[in-house]
Amino acid sequence: MKILDRLPISKDRGALRFGDRYVTIHANQILVWLSVHLSGVVMPDGNIPRFPALLDTGNNFGFSAQDRHLREWAGIDPGLLEAIGDITIEGKTVPRRKATVWLYPNVPGRQDAAADRLPVRLNLSKGIAVYTQDAVPPGPRLPLLGLPALLENDLDFWLDPERRHVTVQPRTWRRRLIRLLCRL
Repeated sequence: MKILDRLPISKDRGALRFGDRYVTIHANQILVWLSVHLSGVVMPDGNIPRFPALLDTGNNFGFSAQDRHLREWAGIDPGLLEAIGDITIEGKTVPRRKATVWLYPNVPGRQDAAADRLPVRLNLSKGIAVYTQDAVPPGPRLPLLGLPALLENDLDFWLDPERRHVTVQPRTWRRRLIRLLCRL
């Protein structure tokens, strides 16, 4: 089961509408759809808000967002999420909170979330980084899903640079085959 199936990488800068909001997606960014809920939630509510985030393989933390992203986009007060310490990101101290993060499968070949498929619950043992309202700098422009989220959840990440898309899926037989071929 592919979670992200031939998810296109944007070629040009463009505006994305979700709800009554617009955000800019720059060229070469990978757009994904997420939800955030209280820690320990096993199944997402049908009405939990979905919001855009960027899959950023250069980000060395699992999930980062501004306080306002959680309040305005996820519909959750960060104060309701259990504090679990701080992390230093680019020399700044950022609070970590316990939360459940859901990654929504895309419509194959498109950036849209697939309405007929359930999201995948991501294990983020180090919590999520939440930049406070008064943080300077204020945090990422859009929420970021980092490489550690893929690694911690044992997900394969496939980049097809010719077709400009990515695929993310649980471990498959292909991983063993590719490792074998790399040894030759």
